[in-house]
Amino acid sequence: MKQNFKILLAFLIILASCKNKKQESTESTASEKETVKKEYELIKEKPDSMLSPEGMVWVSGINFTMGAQNGDPMALPRERPAHLVAVNGFFIDQTEVTNAFS
Repeated sequence: MKQNFKILLAFLIILASCKNKKQESTESTASEKETVKKEYELIKEKPDSMLSPEGMVWVSGINFTMGAQNGDPMALPRERPAHLVAVNGFFIDQTEVTNAFS
């Protein structure tokens, strides 16, 4: 009798964990949809209210396709599938930044 109870308990635990995974995937799909909507709200131009920090330049935001094209025989598996990426504008130093001592 104890053996049957253990098997039933294990089955219920597995069943419950499968249900949670399905809910998580639904939540991630919703957040992916929000990300797609936000891609059109990029910060491309430097806001007029912001001053450029000394020694830095503004890099404009952009949407681009990252990854390998279908049918590329040289592409690695981690490069597929090609997908849309959105990057907001940002400031970057004009020169290299190192931790080396002079």
